[in-house]
Amino acid sequence: MKNFLIVVLIFFSLLVCSLAQAVSLKVSPAALNINGQANVLIQKEIEITNPDNKVALFEVYPDSFSEIIKARPESFVLEGGQSKKVAITIKSREAGVFATYLSVVAKPLVGEPMMKANSGVKIPLQIILDERNGPFLLAALASFWQGRFTLPASLFLLAIAVVSLFWLFLKKKSSKI
Repeated sequence: MKNFLIVVLIFFSLLVCSLAQAVSLKVSPAALNINGQANVLIQKEIEITNPDNKVALFEVYPDSFSEIIKARPESFVLEGGQSKKVAITIKSREAGVFATYLSVVAKPLVGEPMMKANSGVKIPLQIILDERNGPFLLAALASFWQGRFTLPASLFLLAIAVVSLFWLFLKKKSSKI
């Protein structure tokens, strides 16, 4: 009798497991590293694919910083084998480094409500925003005053210095004539 109960329990456990429905998903790229400026709208794209043969509802959202990170569309349906590009937009008034995850969740649309299993992935998202919110010359000067010597700013200021010295040399030479 004990063996019979064990066999029945195993049979029903396997039956319940086989009834559960989950959807798989594929997301590209696997991570996002974004560099930009504060107060400037930045847009990147991710592509979400439904490799299953089942229809599924997909949702995309940031785990934190939802006030500056938006996904468009946030929710959509994909047939089996279909893909969709989702725009990820970032706009912050503050410079800094922001690190979070983009969550992509797939939910099956067909089947018993009790037997549906959601699946998902978390895409690492790192955002680095500079303080440059004015003309490049001001940003270059600000980087020198703050002790952050960036190559483009250094080359730009060096070019201004060389052109200024050359102009002074020509001006001085023309005044002697």
